Amino acid sequence: MALTKIFKVIPDIGMPLMFLISAAVGLFTGRKVSPFEVISEAINSALPVMSILMGVGMFIQIMTLTGVRGFIVLTCLGLPESLRLLAAGVSIPLFGAVSSFGAASVLGVPFSLAFLNMDTVFTIAGLSFIASLGDMMPPTALAGIFAAQVTGVKDYVKVLKRCLVPMGVMLVYGMIFIYFSKPLAALF
Repeated sequence: MALTKIFKVIPDIGMPLMFLISAAVGLFTGRKVSPFEVISEAINSALPVMSILMGVGMFIQIMTLTGVRGFIVLTCLGLPESLRLLAAGVSIPLFGAVSSFGAASVLGVPFSLAFLNMDTVFTIAGLSFIASLGDMMPPTALAGIFAAQVTGVKDYVKVLKRCLVPMGVMLVYGMIFIYFSKPLAALF
């Protein structure tokens, strides 16, 4: 990988082919590995996350088809200007319980347009920071489930309880970041 970038003499075969070649070489070097066991284990560990993501994608598409997505956006943006920041702080993480990416695309763009009177770069950074909280929100809680798997905790609710205070700090920090975006931008 480094030779193709540094010397540009060797043609770039692409990352997927590099990983395929590395995997093939790995089969015949080092400790013996059963490819069928590795593939089975990889599918078993990835299948729950993939099924959640597929379900979330279908849910967002149905919300779009029925107009619920637009209703949520219009309701949040129809609030008085003094409540818009609070609406962003509540609705983006809650919608992120379905999908953080969905919350960023469904609510992030309209809220960034609603806050055009503030500094755009700092506002969008704050909204992104708030949107990241959605990965810890039930029912999907992808980050919480992954953290529970990595740490060996059976119930991800224990992980969620331990993260409530840091999540609250993140939410307040993101909202302060948005509210004071103009003075912050003036510093730079």
